[in-house]
Amino acid sequence: MARFIALAVTIALHVGVLLLITGHWQPFPPRESRRTEPPAKAATRAPTAPRVASVAAGLDWTRQPSAQAAPGTPVAAQRIVLDLEQAREQGRALALRHRASIRRLQQRQYGDAIAALLDAPPAQAWDALEQLVREGDPVAAQALAELAAGCTERDNRARYDRLADEAVQGLDPAAAAFIRAALAQEAELVDERAARCRAAGYGPARLEPLLRARGVTPGEIPVAQLMDAYDAESGPTYPGPFGELLERFVHAEPIGEADWITLLAAADEHPAVAYALGYCLQRGCAGMPELPDAERQRLRRVAAAAGNIWSARALAEDHANSGDLASAYGWLLFARWADASGCNPVATTLDLAQTLRGIDSLEAVLTPGQRNAGEALGAALVAGNESNARAVWACPR
Repeated sequence: MARFIALAVTIALHVGVLLLITGHWQPFPPRESRRTEPPAKAATRAPTAPRVASVAAGLDWTRQPSAQAAPGTPVAAQRIVLDLEQAREQGRALALRHRASIRRLQQRQYGDAIAALLDAPPAQAWDALEQLVREGDPVAAQALAELAAGCTERDNRARYDRLADEAVQGLDPAAAAFIRAALAQEAELVDERAARCRAAGYGPARLEPLLRARGVTPGEIPVAQLMDAYDAESGPTYPGPFGELLERFVHAEPIGEADWITLLAAADEHPAVAYALGYCLQRGCAGMPELPDAERQRLRRVAAAAGNIWSARALAEDHANSGDLASAYGWLLFARWADASGCNPVATTLDLAQTLRGIDSLEAVLTPGQRNAGEALGAALVAGNESNARAVWACPR
């Protein structure tokens, strides 16, 4: 079952639906016991640049637009048209960068040869992986399960359109265009791969001979049966000396108290450990000891610095609830950089939409001084933590 859960997470990365489990889009996930109102003095709206310009600056839209405004369009409207087209181009580019980050993750999990097969035409990949599975290769079994699950995808564009309608609520036109274009590109990539797979006659039903060869009667979820029958496994997701321990708790395998102590002590010096423990703080991990609030806050901070965007948003919430809106803004700007980099294979376009919404909420109440301080903090966080974050994500510059 743990192997099937791991595959489900991997597949979710491809279809961009991890955040559906959170229900509604909110600037910050509420934690009722700690929630307080920002101080009244923060209610004065800061003078800001036009909305399109501020978002464009944050997402680094540097490419020239491919469409021009109609003749006679007022200058202000022309700028919006051009910025929207740049936003769409950059949204599509984000989806492609994220796809490249997933390829790098597959290289770590499966090795170069099997990862290359997953990027090959489905017919070529399936036959080669199936032969390796018959020869008893457990990594090939994991890869074939992922390929088979991807072959079942249908009509993702309609589903992604529904996701986009919810994700862009409350965003300005440029940010909304960026998010819609990124989701549309993701849907196109998934649908194109699945269509080629089905056209070649491949899918979960083709797993049945492999199951029968192991004495397993095919059921409703042959992908999960394949993984169990062939002891499917993948290589390490996390780099560094603690990779094996991190893999165990990520796959819901228990680790001992001494191992937890080792990991907690290593978080300050090893970004991959900090990143993973940040996930445990947000979602919970089996056997993780109860920690004092100060220790949880320390771990959340080092996890955020290692590129864990959920920890960065949680820190922003904590700062906002305590009235430190400048620090909240700075951490959200750092999260926006991490989201928009496309480097993190686990982060999604939906994460970016949520981060942008949080930024919008704060910009509505920041004073000029708070905004300046937050921008300075955000820039310092990116400059000081980019190297470690890219190392965790295995993302070159």
